[in-house]
Amino acid sequence: MKYLQMYSNNVRGNTNYNDHLLEAIISLNDSAKYQRTEGIPSHRTERSSIIEAIMGMFPDKTEEIIVVDLIHAPSISPDAVNDFMYFHHRSFPGNKACLIPEFSLNKAKQIGLHIHNFFGSTPYSGSHFEVVNVKLAPQTIISYYDDNLEKWVLLQVADTDLYRVTKEFEETCISNGLPFQKGEFEKLMKYISAYKELNHRLIPSYDQYSFIGWNEDKTQFISPRRKDCYVRIADDKAQTMIKHGYVTKGNDAKQNLEQILEQLKDHPLSVAVYVSSYINALMSGGLASTSYLILDIYGAKGKGKNLLQYTAMNPIGKSEEKSLLMQTWVGATDAGILASIRPHSSHPVFFDDSQIQTKETLQKAIYTAFNSSLGVKANKDGTSREDKNTTSIIISTGETSILSMVHMDGLTRRVLPLSIDRVLEKLVDQPEKLKEWQDRLGKLLNSTYGLTLDLFVDYTLENKAAIEKRFEKYIALYRADSEHIMFDHERYNSYAKYLASMHVVLECLSEKYQLSSLNHEEINRICEYTNDYLKEICTGRNKNIEALEDVMAYATTNQKKHFTESNPNHSQYGKFSEYKLNDKIIPCLMIVTNELNNLLTTWGYVSKNVISSWATYGIIRTATSNKGGGRLSKVNSHKCSLTHADNTKTQPYCTFIHLEDAQNLIDQNN
Repeated sequence: MKYLQMYSNNVRGNTNYNDHLLEAIISLNDSAKYQRTEGIPSHRTERSSIIEAIMGMFPDKTEEIIVVDLIHAPSISPDAVNDFMYFHHRSFPGNKACLIPEFSLNKAKQIGLHIHNFFGSTPYSGSHFEVVNVKLAPQTIISYYDDNLEKWVLLQVADTDLYRVTKEFEETCISNGLPFQKGEFEKLMKYISAYKELNHRLIPSYDQYSFIGWNEDKTQFISPRRKDCYVRIADDKAQTMIKHGYVTKGNDAKQNLEQILEQLKDHPLSVAVYVSSYINALMSGGLASTSYLILDIYGAKGKGKNLLQYTAMNPIGKSEEKSLLMQTWVGATDAGILASIRPHSSHPVFFDDSQIQTKETLQKAIYTAFNSSLGVKANKDGTSREDKNTTSIIISTGETSILSMVHMDGLTRRVLPLSIDRVLEKLVDQPEKLKEWQDRLGKLLNSTYGLTLDLFVDYTLENKAAIEKRFEKYIALYRADSEHIMFDHERYNSYAKYLASMHVVLECLSEKYQLSSLNHEEINRICEYTNDYLKEICTGRNKNIEALEDVMAYATTNQKKHFTESNPNHSQYGKFSEYKLNDKIIPCLMIVTNELNNLLTTWGYVSKNVISSWATYGIIRTATSNKGGGRLSKVNSHKCSLTHADNTKTQPYCTFIHLEDAQNLIDQNN
C-alpha cells in the first residue's frame, strides 16, 4: 500500500509518538486527495493500516486515542477524517473510531445516529432462576443527538428489529423523537445494518442477565458488582436495590479484610455473622451442603445489632447506614417478604425490627421461604415459571428473638439466636469502650465495601475440589458429642454445617490474602468458641417438650370443664384415667387426638412432629399395627371410652400421655 509505505519509510527508527502522528497526517492528507482506480486500496484501508502500525509501535495508544489525536491535529485535511462519527459530533458518546457507512442516509449522518452497545442474552436464564427471570432476547442500544434537548438520546430495540422494518421498531423510533417518516424506515434499516457491520468490533457488547448469583450448573457467578455483567430484573424496586446496593468502594481488598477482622476477632460470634456472605456463596454454589439459616440478632437498642448486619453486608455491597440492601419487617406481608428475598440469589438478605412483625406473618413467610414451592405462575412473555425456595441466609435484628414468635420445630432449627449481649459480652458492661468499638467499626464499613466476595468466589472456583474435601473434614469434626435426651441433634446438625462452612471460609480468606490478623490458632479459637455456644443452645429447652408442658398445663387448668366427663356446659376433650399394661397400672391423660392436634396447631406447633417425638421419648402409649402384606406401622392413637353429661358414650381415638413420665421429662427440660 503506497501511503502506508510512505509513512513507514519516514518514521523508520523514530520512537517519538508525535513524529509518527505528523508523518501519518502527511500520508493521510495525500491519500485523501488521490483519485483511485480499480484495484488500488481505498483511503479507509490505507488509513486503517497506518493506525494499526502506530498502535503496534506504541502499545499504550488505542485506536480511539489515535483517531482523536488525528482529528484534533491542526494540519489534518477534513477529507482525510470526515467519515469518523467524532469528526461531526465532538460530544459523540461512542467509540471515537466508529465510521459512518459510505452509502449513508444523510439524515442519520446529521444526527449522529449510531449503535451504542449490544446486550446479549445469557444462556443461564434457566429454570433454577426462573423466579426472577424475564425471557431475555439480545438487545441493541442505538443513540442519536437531539438538537431540541441538546443531548444524546438512547433507545433500546431487539436485535431482530435491525434486519427488517417492524411496526414495533417504527413506533419506538417515532416515540423517541427520531426525525424519520414512514417512507424512510427501509433506508434507515440499511443504514443501521451497514453501521453495525462496519463498526461491530468497536461497539461494546455485554452479557445480559436476569438474576444474580450462581448459574444453574454452578460454573459461573453472576455478580452485580462486576462491570462486565449487566443485570436486568423485571421488578423495578429490586432492580434499584441491586443497582445501588451491590456497589463497591475502595480498592484494597486485603486491607478491608484485615481491618474488619481485627475489630471482630475478639468477639467470635460477630465473626459468625460477618462470614455469612461467604458461606452463602459456598452453599448456593454447591461447595457446602448445608441449610440456609436465619441469624437472629436480638436485644436492646443501641447495642450494635444493625452494625453487625452492616458488617455482614460489607463483602457484598454498600455497608453504610441507610443502604438499600437493608429492608424491614415492619408492615410487610408474607408475600412481600418472599418477594424481597428472591432477587438476592446466593447473597444474604437483611431485615430489621422483627419484633414489630406479627407472629402469623413471620412464621408463614419463614416457612414458605425455606420449605415450599409456591407453584407455577406466568411470566410477562407467556412462558411459565416456578417459584423456588430461597437461596439466601437471612440476617434479622429485633428487640426480641424470632424464637419468641416461631414454634414450629422445622423453623426453630433454621433460626440461630444471637443475643447482642452475648455477642459483645466483653463490651456490653463498658459503655465507653463499646461506643469506641462501634465508631471504629462503623468508619471501616463506611470507607470500603463490596470488594471481597467476588474475589473469594473466584478462589473457590479455582480450588473447588480441595474446598469440598475441607468442608467434609470439618463436618466430621463438629459432630454432636452429646447423647443426652435433651440434646437437639437435628438443630445442632443445621448449626454444625454452618460452623463447618465458617471454618472453611476463614481458612480460605487467611490463605488467599495471607492475613496477619487471622492465623490458624485464631481460627480454631473462634470456631471452638462458636461451637461451644451452639451446643449450649441445643442443650437448652426443647420445643417438643415445651408443647407437652403446654398440653399438661391446659388439661390441668381446664380439668373441670373439658376433662371430667360430667360438665354439661362444655365439650369433653378427654379424661385423666389409667390403663393396664403388662400387669402395670399406668396413670395417664387420655386426650382426643383431633382436639390435641387442634390445640398444638393453634399454639404454633406442628402436631404430627410433636406427637411423634413424644413417642420417641416413651411418654405416650404406642402399639404396632399390621397393615397386611408384612407391613407394620406404629400407632400413637387408641380408642377410649368417654361418658358425656347426658350419659351418652363415645369411643374417639385418643392419645394416652403417661403422667409420671411426662412430668419427669418436663422437669428435665426446665
